[in-house]
Parts: sequence; C-alpha cells; structure tokens
Amino acid sequence: MSYFYIYATNNVNAAAYPDVTKGCKHAGSETHANLTDSAKTALRTLVPVIGDPVAQVATPGLWNAHFEQTRQNALAIALQIAPAGLPALVDWVRHTVNVPGFVSTIPHKPALPALCDRHSDAVRFLGAANAVRRNADGRLECEMFDGVGMIRAISALGGSIADARILIVGAGAAGSAIAYQAAVEGARCVDLQDVDSAKAEALAARIEALPGRPTTCRIDGSGDDYDIVVNASPLGMHADDPLPVDPTRYGATTIVADAVTGAAPTPLMRMAGRIGLRTVDGAAMAAGQAAPLRTFLGLL
Repeated sequence: MSYFYIYATNNVNAAAYPDVTKGCKHAGSETHANLTDSAKTALRTLVPVIGDPVAQVATPGLWNAHFEQTRQNALAIALQIAPAGLPALVDWVRHTVNVPGFVSTIPHKPALPALCDRHSDAVRFLGAANAVRRNADGRLECEMFDGVGMIRAISALGGSIADARILIVGAGAAGSAIAYQAAVEGARCVDLQDVDSAKAEALAARIEALPGRPTTCRIDGSGDDYDIVVNASPLGMHADDPLPVDPTRYGATTIVADAVTGAAPTPLMRMAGRIGLRTVDGAAMAAGQAAPLRTFLGLL
C-alpha cells in the first residue's frame, strides 16, 4: 500500500519541476520563470506540507508565491501521508539533504514530538507540533506555530490579545496551541468549548497553571461578551457541518476567527461577515505563521 500522495499546488511549473510533478495533476503558473538557468539546475530546496487530508491547505500556494517573489530556488509540495507512513516520512527527512524540514497539519501534530529529538517549550506543553527541522547535527527539532499564526492574524486586524476575553471552540492540537499562545501573550480569560469536555477541562487546568500567567479558563462558551471567538474545531471543513458557534450572539466589536482552511469561506466566516463582524480565516492564520515557520526552517 502506498502511503504518500503528492498534490499539485498553485504556482508550480511542471516543466521546471518534472521530478516533483510527474504524474500529478498540474494547476499552477510559471513559478521561478525569472530564475537564472544556473539557479534552475541547482539542487532545489523542497518543503513538504503533510497531512491526511492535505488538499485543503493554503501553505504550498502561499509559500511558492513567496519563493517566486524572493527568487528562492525552493518549492513547497503538499503530501498526503497516512498515519502509518509518518515514521517513514520523518526518517526520509533525516537523510534528504535538500529537505530542511516540513510543515504538518491534521492528523499528525500529536505524533510528531515522539519522532523528534528536541522540543520547544510550547511543544512540551502541548504535546504536539506542526513543524520539524533538521539541525546541523542531524537531529530533528519540532515546534508549534499554529497559535503564533492565529494570534498574529488577529493582531493584524486590530485585535488586542492582552487582557482580552477569548472563546476557543476545539481543544485539539490547533485549539490548544491558540489557547497557549493567547495565555502567553496576556489574555485575561480563555474559555474552552469541546465535544470532549474532559479534554477541555484538562487543557483549562494546564493553562491556568502556567507560571506567571493570570489567565483564567472556563469550560463554558455560553457568554456573549467575548472580544475574540476562534473556531479551532473541524466544523466547517464540510459544507453541511453545523456552525461551531452562533456569531449573531456577539457584539459588533467581536472578532470571529476560523482555523479551517479551504477554497471557499466557511459558513461561520460567511455569516460573521454578513452581520458586519471582523473575521480572520484559515488562510490568514496560515499567512500569519508563514514568516516564523520559514525562519525556523532556515528559509528567507
């Protein structure tokens, strides 16, 4: 059984990258058309973006546009990796010279720390990671940027995290990362809502126990006075999913964010936008973590 599937992404030139795009349905433009011939023939830096599913992720298209603009001989590729294939992929990265690391989405984030050698404070707290890099000594180091990406995207819209009241729907890897980052940046209250109440309660206790953090957590999303509401659950990945929250409950200054990515706005984003609330979608979250992720992987 094959565990690896490559998805063609925007801004990939099949003629320039036959080794990557052979056999793939191509949907893109002439990425790196302005590179010199010598740059085109140099060893390309490949950055896998892995998940299962992975076709919905925005990162490859965003990064390839950036690589073209900055004239880097690099290519981000989406790889659909079944969970059983994750250890093989990680081992491949250990030994592939022109792959500095990779970015991960669901469902692999909780499994990555056990496959890596070094972990950041955030990864140790969360027990999950969304980026892995190979260091000069060959050891693999993992980090989590989901929280950074969402908080940066909210801040770019004018939202203030310090002293904010925040509701996060979903206490999985992404929701935990966003809750952790919000607490680190001084949120006054981070309420959690999850279908698995025990998971939400465990995360709330750990957030409240962070040293030097006055953040409080409740397992209750019934309030209507939140400054920021974030959907970090899978709801919205499918057109017939119910809304994770009812945005009509919130005040006019509330920012509504959704970590779900896809080609079209989620129902939550559409409704929140229709009633005039400021919105942050999954693509903005991906863009918010792009620069720190690239720096972590040693890219410009």
